[in-house]
Amino acid sequence: MPRWLLELLPQGQIWVLQPRRIAAKWAAAHVARCRGEEVGDQVGYRVRFERATGPTTRLVFMTEGLLSRALLADPQLAGVAAVVFDEFHVRSVDADVGLALLLLLQRRARPDLRLVAMSATLDPAPLVALLQPCRLLQVAGRQHPVEILHLPHPDPRPLPAQVVAGLRQLAASGEMGDTLVFLPGVGEIERVGLACASFAAAQGALLMVLHGGQEPAAQDAVLAPCAGPKLILCTNVAETSVTVPGVRTVVDSGLHRQATFEPYSGLNRLQLRPISQAAAQQRAGRAGRTGPGRCLRLYTRLDQQRRAAHDEPEILRLDLSAATLLLRCLDVRRWEGLPLLNLPSDASQRQAAATLEALGACGADGVLTALGRRLAAQPLHPRLARLVAAGEAAGVGSEAAALAAWLSEGAGDGGRSRGAPCLCLEDAVRASRETPLLRRVAARLLPRTKRRQPALGAPHVALAQAALAAFVDRVAQRQGEGDTFRFCRGGQVTLDAAVVGRDAPYALVLAAHAGAGRAPPVA
Repeated sequence: MPRWLLELLPQGQIWVLQPRRIAAKWAAAHVARCRGEEVGDQVGYRVRFERATGPTTRLVFMTEGLLSRALLADPQLAGVAAVVFDEFHVRSVDADVGLALLLLLQRRARPDLRLVAMSATLDPAPLVALLQPCRLLQVAGRQHPVEILHLPHPDPRPLPAQVVAGLRQLAASGEMGDTLVFLPGVGEIERVGLACASFAAAQGALLMVLHGGQEPAAQDAVLAPCAGPKLILCTNVAETSVTVPGVRTVVDSGLHRQATFEPYSGLNRLQLRPISQAAAQQRAGRAGRTGPGRCLRLYTRLDQQRRAAHDEPEILRLDLSAATLLLRCLDVRRWEGLPLLNLPSDASQRQAAATLEALGACGADGVLTALGRRLAAQPLHPRLARLVAAGEAAGVGSEAAALAAWLSEGAGDGGRSRGAPCLCLEDAVRASRETPLLRRVAARLLPRTKRRQPALGAPHVALAQAALAAFVDRVAQRQGEGDTFRFCRGGQVTLDAAVVGRDAPYALVLAAHAGAGRAPPVA
């Protein structure tokens, strides 16, 4: 479809929005290769803090969040002929809000703007009703047959043992080729990797991992040809828009980690949950992209039938502060006036408005402030943009940028199952500076003249004050003489006494997950 639009529309850029950075980059590389070009010629990509485009680039693959930045810079999207929302079934907040804003733009000032929403699994009826007048195109594609296998009964063993048993079953019944193993998170990848090492060696397979937190070079290595088969342990980054050549086998744990925002506490609840039937279909389809394949689901057929047809949209379960700030910047005051598939709850809307008021981004009347416009200009959640702005004003901009990078890239949100320890602010800054990817992110958050990196010594009062400006609702009070702290808005967290001390009556908790037991926060 994007290649066809490039030929159909002789002028203007075609933007193809992808839910993940790795998908945007790999899709651009694939289309450029099909056209016999280098990435950055007619076909390129843009992701946060990285781009490969040139003066002749017309087809741009980009992540959904960049549409917000583009609309803030130019609400008319001059020079853009078409916007394609790929993998729309993911239903991210950025995609839902972005499509609504572009529909308003199309109806008011840009009737020439072409809009396309694509999905292999989405129920098209509600989307067709939203986009009217529109055309529904159904394309068979080139999917090869995939044999679906289920367990005859539930397996009570730990996940690593289940994966190894499944791999041995598949190896005993035929040639596997390259294999994708879908796992909920990085922690499971590490544990399953240890359990699978001897199996991979016996098969002569190269054991690899694929997830969103890797360096780009490590992700690209998964695509590179090698002499033997690959055994790739991955998260759901490989679920959509990514085709790994040679994959003939998929092992699906049937699990993922899904975040749900709790308005009363201001925290995300990260839960291990079964994937939907649509996600299972996507995962199985990875085995049939380049030839016939097999998919072993580590759960029963009855379990599959009982699962939800689709995942709940993010707009119904995540924090809406960033989206609300974008709407304020574009003079959209009410969610009810947007052409949306799902309207967020009143509680989520109130929570977002309260957060923006606490950050100083909006007044009590909801009117955008000058600070709010500054925060919206940063490629960060408003909280983290406020952290950087406050740190810069206090003379600790480099430290605040390092902390914001650590939090924004998932390292501070409970480790995304990495089992990260509880950290103090200074340790989080050091951890960020020791990671090449996070160093690059932090460097882009500050003007070049302010990218100093002084050594952190005693606890940084200025950095703590900057963090308080961004997370004022995350102040927690110790309960009794234990290590449990209760947030000012409700909810509680258990903190490591080695970090906060035994006598501290209060703590400022920047990242934690509700309901996660002894959560690994930064405080």
